[in-house]
Amino acid sequence: MRKILLFMVLISFTNYSDLLANNLTITNVTYTNSKVSLDISWDNSWKTSDGYNDGVWLFIKAKNSIGEWVHVRIQNYNTGSIVSTIPSDSNGAIITRNTVGSGTISSSITFTILNTDLGPTPDFKVFGIEMVKINGGAFYAGDGSSFHRFHQGNSTTTPYYVADSNQITVGNTSSDINIESVNLLTSTIPATYPTGFDEFYVMKYEITQEQYVAFLNTLTPSQQQTRTASDLSNISSSNRFVMRSVGSPLNRNGIACDSNASNASPITFYCDLNNNGTANEADDGQNIACIFLTYNDSLAYLDWAAMRPMTDLEYEKASRGFTASVANELAFGSSSFTNAGTITNSGLANESVSNIGSNGLTNINNNASGGPLRAGIFATASSNRLQSGASYFGVMDLAGNLNEFTIATIDTNLSYTYTFGNGALTSSGKQDAWSLSDFISSGGDYTLDTTTASAAISARYRAIDQLYRYYNGIIRGCR
Repeated sequence: MRKILLFMVLISFTNYSDLLANNLTITNVTYTNSKVSLDISWDNSWKTSDGYNDGVWLFIKAKNSIGEWVHVRIQNYNTGSIVSTIPSDSNGAIITRNTVGSGTISSSITFTILNTDLGPTPDFKVFGIEMVKINGGAFYAGDGSSFHRFHQGNSTTTPYYVADSNQITVGNTSSDINIESVNLLTSTIPATYPTGFDEFYVMKYEITQEQYVAFLNTLTPSQQQTRTASDLSNISSSNRFVMRSVGSPLNRNGIACDSNASNASPITFYCDLNNNGTANEADDGQNIACIFLTYNDSLAYLDWAAMRPMTDLEYEKASRGFTASVANELAFGSSSFTNAGTITNSGLANESVSNIGSNGLTNINNNASGGPLRAGIFATASSNRLQSGASYFGVMDLAGNLNEFTIATIDTNLSYTYTFGNGALTSSGKQDAWSLSDFISSGGDYTLDTTTASAAISARYRAIDQLYRYYNGIIRGCR
């Protein structure tokens, strides 16, 4: 019998100022004559008259004739009452409202499947990831104060204005860009490099544990081994929490498998934050941001999802938007914050914190949390940008919770272009879409014990260890 499985992302939080989608559902999936039909709905979607909007990156996996999950290429057939924009690679669709407004949006969609090797009755998994559009246009990089900041070439205290999508010269004149106290950027930044000027979509939230589990559960045993920390050929009660090879949840990561699991065939992973051995219960932390990922794990996830990593310049644009730079400003528009405090309803879909309602909320230097929080936790029905911790465009948690690892704009990375993953990994579970060296760690995290300035939009710290399982960082995808 054909099976169709649905995977939705972050189904349980409310909005700030009608600018945060929630309750994303994908239902009623059917497959007939090489066409997949489904119903999609989410609450508090938005589209404004001046061109701002949220969206969903929708993509599909199917089992091929040898029983492995493969990425499905699609084209529009009937998009109903929404806008379905399919890029040239056909690896998914950006779903948005078709009219100006906010609130719940629902539609039926039919896609034509382009793959030819799936057989007559394939199994499907449909995935949706909430996104925010970062509008095209000029912006400031650097804030005149932060550590290793971008600046105008002839003045370390003057932000650089990214005025267009042309190449950017590097040097010591007023028309050049440079980096304070760093000599790793000496070559011209080519026009093909993502500087942040051009429009792009970015994940509204950090990768959650539920999302990473769904990713693992489409991989082969060899790929699963590469993308986890435990020895999957020898699982026991002492290492069943597989992202750190431990016997119980650590720093709020509850990704696990059964203690008697065998990797003779793909292992089924699940969330088990309450550590009772029962998979995916209501308090098992599915919506908590995922830690203990190497940045190669994150890149593999983005390759698999047909997305791409964000550059440090794009991070500044997504955070600051079109506003002028402010010294030591954090991504939600303030240079100060109130700590989240203690957790209530731990691991549940309505997980909250004691300081909800305070201005400038973020999970920075929060010993009370012991780890990352539920993605988007600060948003409530009445919260504003400061209270919800949202960026200029409505992206959540760009400051605090987990560090944002972004591509460092340095000489060794300048060949990076707008290249997306193709939905497939190598046989050993590695990404093969990009060749990158250093990443920048931005935005601060729950362990940060220094000043607010360390979490500022323009503060740039290098994260270069490709193999280390970071307890405090993640790479957010773009499309």
